Amino acid sequence: MAKQSYDKTSPQKSENKTIKSASKAIKKTNGRVIIYALCFIIFALAGYFGASALFSKDKFVLNAYGDNAQTVTLNVGDNYEEMGATLISFGKDKSSQVNVIYYFRETEYDNAVEVAKIDTNVAGIYYAQYTNNDFKYKSGKLIRTVIIEYAGGDL
Repeated sequence: MAKQSYDKTSPQKSENKTIKSASKAIKKTNGRVIIYALCFIIFALAGYFGASALFSKDKFVLNAYGDNAQTVTLNVGDNYEEMGATLISFGKDKSSQVNVIYYFRETEYDNAVEVAKIDTNVAGIYYAQYTNNDFKYKSGKLIRTVIIEYAGGDL
């Protein structure tokens, strides 16, 4: 009769070894995952606060004309000085890239037409529309209303 060989380890012992090795692998993996997660969180926070500091002064705003940046009222014959707009994007001053288009209408009921400049010798309502081609503020438009009236307050 031939001798039968058999595994001296019981199925339960073999199962326990598998569970122990799986537990060790999970513990090693959990440590790595935690380290990777912490690194991700730290870098994300650094990026957020770095970007916030870099872009905190970004703006596209009208420069003030006297007390009010949006509406200017002048008498016929007064001097109008274009004050422009300030554009700061990604921390750089790009105000020189701001474009201005002027519109005029004689009364508030007329349609606005494009004109070359604000003529303070002609009473009416002028609009200075400021735009730019900057990536961050490309869709933004600013409008300054300039009212040129006769000394008595009539258009």
